Amino acid sequence: MATATWCNDRDAALCPEFFENAEAVELPEVSWRDVESLAGESEEVSAEYAAPPAAEETEEQQQERTAAEREYLVRQQHYADLDEQLSCVCIDENPFAVSPTMARQIKAFRSVVSTYCTMRNQSVVGIARYSGQASGTKKAHKPNRNDFYCDVELKAKKALTQNLFSVFDKIILQEYGERWANVPANVRTAIEEKVGHAFSRAGMFPVSRYFS
Repeated sequence: MATATWCNDRDAALCPEFFENAEAVELPEVSWRDVESLAGESEEVSAEYAAPPAAEETEEQQQERTAAEREYLVRQQHYADLDEQLSCVCIDENPFAVSPTMARQIKAFRSVVSTYCTMRNQSVVGIARYSGQASGTKKAHKPNRNDFYCDVELKAKKALTQNLFSVFDKIILQEYGERWANVPANVRTAIEEKVGHAFSRAGMFPVSRYFS
């Protein structure tokens, strides 16, 4: 039975031609300072290859980036304006509520009709106090409440068709707007636009100017 022997110097046994004329070379011992310097150099080299410098933008790329930034700013301003408009939207459930974004004729109709309904629901004593009859200081050239009632009815009757005025007469003049929200939206819109325009042309809006 043959037994295999293993050389003490494995490299010399595997490649004898290389080690026949080989001479030993003594290398200096590496200190911790040398290790730190070698480690720093390797980190610098790896960082240099890991993060290559960014290429400079061309003129076309700069123009595209500037246009994109301008579009972003315009869009943000548009959103800010939209938020401001939405903050002014009236969310009052009152059917005669007024908001700054409404058309003038709509605001005129709701302001005048709301004042009309409020006055008609007040007592006789309140009417006398408002018109000045109780204090004796009423000026003849200023309109009183009765004048206001007549103007509301006459302007509405003149501005509306017979069918629309019948709705206005029933809901506003007789019921003082209690069921105005139950009127179909298209009918309400038609009445508000036509009558509101008539109120505005007659100088009844703002209402405070009418009584002054």
